[in-house]
Amino acid sequence: MQHRAVDAFLVELMALGWVRDVWLYGSLASGDHRPGASDIDLVAVTGRVLGRVEVGTVRRIH
Repeated sequence: MQHRAVDAFLVELMALGWVRDVWLYGSLASGDHRPGASDIDLVAVTGRVLGRVEVGTVRRIH
């Protein structure tokens, strides 16, 4: 996938060190995405339960 905003978000998210993988789902993954109308759905997989600090970090960079 080539999407500048998503690519930048993924770089920052993976740099945190506790994100193991990121999955794309929804309309972009299924081919039904409409630029300007659809959102982009991602799931971040971590190796542990996140605490308040980590959740706050994800909210900040989102």
